[in-house]
Amino acid sequence: MKKFELKRLPGRNGRRNWFRCNQRGVSISARVHFDFVWLSSIRVHTTRGQGLGTKVMGDLIAWAIMRNKGVRLLAEADHKCNQRRLERWYRRLGFRKHRETREFVYELSS
Repeated sequence: MKKFELKRLPGRNGRRNWFRCNQRGVSISARVHFDFVWLSSIRVHTTRGQGLGTKVMGDLIAWAIMRNKGVRLLAEADHKCNQRRLERWYRRLGFRKHRETREFVYELSS
């Protein structure tokens, strides 16, 4: 199986520190900050329900942990998935919802 890798996007037009990964029928767009990775989008391009998104998210979390970073995101459902189901999925992956910002945050254990 192919190793998980985020590829840096070209550094012009405000894309500094933006990365993309297209793997296993799933694409991720993320921005890497000093202490966290901001997940901008995740899209499953193949049949849903096969665990592909979960696998790639697990790879992203492992990638961030290896670099001593957390992961943050705003969960916004598209037309194929309802919001409650999406939020449950992120919670199962270990994210928690921040009350004030409504961001989902995956933090490193101290």
